[in-house]
Amino acid sequence: ASGQKYLVWPMTQDVRDCNDTIHKDISIPPAVQVILDSPPVQRVVNLKQLGCAFNAYPCCTHTRKEHSLGVMELAGRLATNIQHKQRQLNVSDKDILCLRIAGLCHDLGHGPFSHTFETFLKAAYKNEKENPEQYEERNEKYKEQYGVEMPPLPESYEHEKTSCMMIDFALASVGLEIDWDNLDEPLKQIGVGTDREKFGVHLGHDKFQPLTSRDMIFIKECVLGAPLDEPDAPTVSDYYDRDSLGAYGSCQGNLNIFLRDAAVAKGLCPNPHTCFMCKGTPGEHLMISYPKKHVSSAMNFFATRIKNHENVYTHKKTKAAELQMVDLLLEADKHFGMLLPTQINDPYGSPVPSRFDSFEFQRLPVSRAWMYPRLFLRVDDTIVSIIESKAIENPLPQYGRLREFLNDARNHKFYK
Repeated sequence: ASGQKYLVWPMTQDVRDCNDTIHKDISIPPAVQVILDSPPVQRVVNLKQLGCAFNAYPCCTHTRKEHSLGVMELAGRLATNIQHKQRQLNVSDKDILCLRIAGLCHDLGHGPFSHTFETFLKAAYKNEKENPEQYEERNEKYKEQYGVEMPPLPESYEHEKTSCMMIDFALASVGLEIDWDNLDEPLKQIGVGTDREKFGVHLGHDKFQPLTSRDMIFIKECVLGAPLDEPDAPTVSDYYDRDSLGAYGSCQGNLNIFLRDAAVAKGLCPNPHTCFMCKGTPGEHLMISYPKKHVSSAMNFFATRIKNHENVYTHKKTKAAELQMVDLLLEADKHFGMLLPTQINDPYGSPVPSRFDSFEFQRLPVSRAWMYPRLFLRVDDTIVSIIESKAIENPLPQYGRLREFLNDARNHKFYK
């Protein structure tokens, strides 16, 4: 209700430090700590950064949380260097804080086994459209149980959009929400949690510059890589070194020169057809630029990407494990239409953004888990164990193919 009072408290005033295998020391400012400790961010500790690559490279078990902390650190360092070198740009400490939060949250929308989940959703959409008879029994049981149709799948899935949903969920979990009617005011207080007036840049002596709703929109646009109504995928570089370290035991570690020498300058857009500013028409605009002397270093940088792509991301065993995982999830999706409870009426569940107040689905299959934040919170790389337990609990004949997939995964047997 309007004017309702909540129990709130200020964020901590201490900076937290953590160790990192790539960046050594990472500093975590108070506002970032609030988001870092929220359930959506803690979820990604159970997502392997490289999905199924650990089957080919046993040390490739680093998580999306490690990667996200690294991206947060790189974004902060880059923005801080530009702030110091180009003071005419008026880059504020709050701008840097927003970029750090965006870096931390950019991968919250990834599902189990990272990009494998997106491949699964694309395959599920195609199979449901081309072979609807395979889902008739599942869908009929669902409608009989809940009185509503199974929600349809979209033709494409963009994890960046789900990341934005989970950013809203992270805010809701600490009692905050974007106020679309007052964009330049502190965030709306919607429940118990962090004081909206004391969530932002700590100025010292119990003084704060709070983040506004407009700031949070900027954060979400950084995650999308474009204005909210024109989503595109952002580019991050932490994974080059982190993935190389996991696969080969070493990394080039040449990111510092790009962070140190980066500058904002006006230049001819190299990708006008995908640029949300150019909209297909070549033109000039401000962009992050680097000195010409770093051409060789940049070539080495992208050579690392090609090497990782060929040797790690598309390794034949990695791809075999991914394709087999997709088939396992597809088979489970046909049978378990009510596999996962959404917690829509759970008084102990984490608060969700207000736009989900009319959400009506009590249970959903894996392919729809991203549709509701409380459910997506519990869907990570452990989903295979959940599916396995369900198949063992009800050993029906129609689960035969699914049980074969599960047994093959347990025995490290993959497609040839």
